[in-house]
Amino acid sequence: MPPTVAANNSVNRLASQNAASDIEEVVEANEPAAISEAEIISKTQKASPIVKQERKTDDDVNAERYQLARNALAQNQPQRAYELLRDTPPPLINNTDYHTVLAATEQQLKLFSDASLRYQQLLAIDQNQASWWLGLALSFDGQQRNADALAAYRRALALNSLPDAARDYANARVAALNHSAEQ
Repeated sequence: MPPTVAANNSVNRLASQNAASDIEEVVEANEPAAISEAEIISKTQKASPIVKQERKTDDDVNAERYQLARNALAQNQPQRAYELLRDTPPPLINNTDYHTVLAATEQQLKLFSDASLRYQQLLAIDQNQASWWLGLALSFDGQQRNADALAAYRRALALNSLPDAARDYANARVAALNHSAEQ
């Protein structure tokens, strides 16, 4: 296929990754029948917004993975959720929801050490999140770090923002850990 036809087809298809190289071939070949530079610019500018829409940013990919992982968790598939989230997590600072779901997933998979580290990172950003303190307490509990778990349960309860069932569970764990410490 002559480079001119290939370039026109590429620009018209909009999604072709070879459009730029096809256009360069036309320009470099200096073919008399080649499309003009003005035509190339015009077609490229028309294609640009559509091509941009088709490209996914890292944020788009992370948002998709996050939603798929939440769906997997809702379907009781923590391993699938973990696989979606663990590979390339976004930076923590602007993606705390993503990291919260990842920590909860690690916890469900009994990766308590990983989950406790992630909850500690989240708490370094905001120490007023009772659910993160509860997650940290559960992770410490899973590692049988009773004193640390007790302290984290107490911090979660002190914030007075846990749902009733979570608050009841935390109170029961505090009582059980206090009782085991006394013996």
